[in-house]
Amino acid sequence: MKRICLCITATILAFSSFAQNNVGIGLSNPHPSAILDVYSNSKGLLIPRMSAAQRIAIPAPLANGLLVFDIDTGCVVAYDSVIATWRNLCAIGGTTAGATGATGAQGIQGIQGIPGNPGTNGTNGTNGTNGTNGVNGATGPSGADGINGTNGTNGATGATGADGINGTNGTNGTTGATGTNG
Repeated sequence: MKRICLCITATILAFSSFAQNNVGIGLSNPHPSAILDVYSNSKGLLIPRMSAAQRIAIPAPLANGLLVFDIDTGCVVAYDSVIATWRNLCAIGGTTAGATGATGAQGIQGIQGIPGNPGTNGTNGTNGTNGTNGVNGATGPSGADGINGTNGTNGATGATGADGINGTNGTNGTTGATGTNG
């Protein structure tokens, strides 16, 4: 009996897994309108990356809405099967992306037109008000003393002064006594 219940349970689980019509990654209940519902608040979706030449070489038939990151243009492109072309999703309005064509021949230079009249000058704006002066800063420290200058040259020798007045002659003293002969 246990084997029969186990077999019935396994059969029901097997059939219920085939009945799911969509897949959720990062969430348990995918949105019913999506075949693949991906959720993350820290990772992105990475689609195939290839050059334009590799993208164009994908064999037909191409699925409508096929997405590829074109490494030559740095943009995501989607295949539009209604008009059988790739649409560049980076361009405004979904412009198609294709290989760059050859550069055309240079056109003939035309005649330069007459210059237009110069425009009038605009009015000058009013001057703004002057700002207030800031406070004076503190006096800085005194600088070091400078080096001494060189000594000047000696002046010329002055003139010799006049001779002074002669003094008075002194008096002769008295002659002393003559000594005895020996």
